[in-house]
Amino acid sequence: MAELAEQEDRNGPAEVQLDIAGMTCASCVHHVEKALEKVPGVDGADVNLALEKARVTFDPAVVGTTDFVRAVSQAGYQVRMDSVSFAVEGLEEAPVRDRAERALKAVSGVIRVKSNAAKGTLSVETARGVTERGVLLAALQGAGLSATLNSDDGAVDARLQEAHQAKVRLAVSIFFTLPLWAAM
Repeated sequence: MAELAEQEDRNGPAEVQLDIAGMTCASCVHHVEKALEKVPGVDGADVNLALEKARVTFDPAVVGTTDFVRAVSQAGYQVRMDSVSFAVEGLEEAPVRDRAERALKAVSGVIRVKSNAAKGTLSVETARGVTERGVLLAALQGAGLSATLNSDDGAVDARLQEAHQAKVRLAVSIFFTLPLWAAM
């Protein structure tokens, strides 16, 4: 379940929560907040270092999740992503492919859509925690397409790799801390 899906009132601001990777200190938080607040249409950004999350309040008529991902990336950090793949009937036909891509790109949180007409699949990259697979499938079906969710081992692999990187960082920090602790 999405931790905090984009919430929007047709007449008011929307809010989205993004998972941010690469922040290590208060200065990082400041850089990410400033980068997000510079994006036109953003009313405010609140970044939490401990949770590695950024809560962004914005005008959905002006700006979207893709703009936030770009701003965070340009600041030297990254928004964690999830990927999912769908099998779509008739994807080899350009009108069907265009309709599928438009339907997915209209869903909040979708960053990239790649189609493979030869395999009949669409790969979708989303900002983690912003949208759910069921919403993406419903968007495809709402566009009149016959689509099914492919099994996705890629998301599991990405999370395992992220966990491995965290263990390596922990080991390195312990390695450099122990001599200091022993000297005291």
